[in-house]
Amino acid sequence: MRSGGNIGANLHALRRLTNAQLWAIEPNDTARRMLADSGVTAPHHILSGTAQEIPLEDGCVDLAFTAGVLIHIAPDDLLAACKEIHRCARKYIICMEYFADEPEEKAYRGERGLLFKRDFGSFYLDNFRDLIPVDCGFSWRRLTGYDNSTWWIFAKRGYSGFRAPS
Repeated sequence: MRSGGNIGANLHALRRLTNAQLWAIEPNDTARRMLADSGVTAPHHILSGTAQEIPLEDGCVDLAFTAGVLIHIAPDDLLAACKEIHRCARKYIICMEYFADEPEEKAYRGERGLLFKRDFGSFYLDNFRDLIPVDCGFSWRRLTGYDNSTWWIFAKRGYSGFRAPS
């Protein structure tokens, strides 16, 4: 259900909402151990990998999502990462990332080449013709305490349980 699990903050939030089987893809060994120790999901559902190489089968999760993951993928690698996320998702894709009308690089913790903002919703729609936008919105720091982020929900066309918004 997720790429870039880190230590599991988003998975813990999901666990409060659902009993769904949760998966995490995380390249960092320490973060994977901390996530496993938290008990939010089964240790064998916490996999080593990156968004560009997700070690799961095609269509194996109902929902794949990123939150603050795509912003850290270099523009030359972004399509490969989104293709992997799209490949694994059977029904829905959600992404919650920093938004910019035009692609831009920002310094991250004083370093260059680590944070890239863009219109990720348009990027998905421009590259995956089977995606239908379901909803989008803005998470405002003043209300949430978290970074300002834009989120998009897409359904995969052909998923029989989906009804397009009217």
